[in-house]
Amino acid sequence: MTAGCIVGKDLRLLMKDRRAFAILLAMPLVFIAVLGFSTGRMLGWQAENATLRLVVVDQTAEDAARDLVAALGERSGVEVITAERPEAACAAVDDGDRVAAVVIGSAFARRVERLGLADFLDAERGQLADGLASLDISIYVRPTRAMAGALTEQLVYAAALRALLPRVAEGDPLVRAYLNARAAEETPPDPDGARASSSTFGEYAGSDVDDAGLVYRLIVPGYTVMFAFFLINIMARSFVSERRDGTLLRLRAAPLRAWQIVVGKTVPFLMLSCVQGILLFLFGKVLFGMSWGPVPWMLLPVIVCTSLAATGLGLLTAVVVRTEAQVSAYANLLVITLAGISGCLMPREWLPAVLRKLSLATPHAWALIAYDQILVDTRPDVGRILACCTALVAFSALFFLCGWHRFRSASTRC
Repeated sequence: MTAGCIVGKDLRLLMKDRRAFAILLAMPLVFIAVLGFSTGRMLGWQAENATLRLVVVDQTAEDAARDLVAALGERSGVEVITAERPEAACAAVDDGDRVAAVVIGSAFARRVERLGLADFLDAERGQLADGLASLDISIYVRPTRAMAGALTEQLVYAAALRALLPRVAEGDPLVRAYLNARAAEETPPDPDGARASSSTFGEYAGSDVDDAGLVYRLIVPGYTVMFAFFLINIMARSFVSERRDGTLLRLRAAPLRAWQIVVGKTVPFLMLSCVQGILLFLFGKVLFGMSWGPVPWMLLPVIVCTSLAATGLGLLTAVVVRTEAQVSAYANLLVITLAGISGCLMPREWLPAVLRKLSLATPHAWALIAYDQILVDTRPDVGRILACCTALVAFSALFFLCGWHRFRSASTRC
């Protein structure tokens, strides 16, 4: 008997219950699919929550107000509908059909007529000092969406300036003379300058940077790492089950070294973890158009090294626990706690500085840093990715050696 025989035995045991095995592989895929629907990206489908849905009430019916509504509708990612009464607009927001209601008051046109160029050039001290209130425009959002309200206010204010500035400028004789002279020159645009500007800015603001696929480049790695460490629970239950059935005792009595048994019991779960990680990224690519970054070939070593660390920790947990109750207590505590402090449940940038430093004591954090370099950074540092892989292998070796020592000590006592 060799370690390969134990690997084959455990693989057959894992696949014996095919429904459970299929659910084990499909569980993270289903989870990511649910996130896909909730974040608004699934097979190219654009969900309503991927746009800013506004309802506008125009109480003036003047050209200036119509220009403002048109300027809002021209904004990318903004969907505008109109309502006749403020009550109806607010009801649409309360029902969740719209994010915010924009009410253009009856005094809007009169206040626009009083504006001059100085008010636009010195907005903080002119007639626009009070922002939208100066124009008799109000924003309504639900109290739980204060951030959406602030963003909507900035958007409407910018659209108002864009729509009203030409109208106000036309009434100034100096500006009108300048615009006429400018139009008479008919200077063609500089294509080289346009290309240079596009090239310089496009490197950092490419079309895929603000693409909805960026959501998946932040979500998939976090949950890939978290689900890799879910194997702790499965491995621990496998050891407890074999200990209960006497299979582990017979393996100890066989002409096998402790490391052969440990390797044989670990490799099947390592294979399962690698397959699960690869499927997650394939799933994100095929269904959500998720980008694999400039160096996609680096994903494979990170997946393998993360799986090594996960199975190493699973082995250590498996040789420590003795009962099913201990499996539930220890394994679940480890999975949830380590995922929380490392940044699997939320982007690492959101964590406090102290917690970010503390998280480096977990293999999860190193895996997330590597994935962030590959998937998010426009100029990934291959050296840093390899350093993260090295750290993951070190964690794996530490966990494996501790687990092997614990298993060998238990075998000696028996």
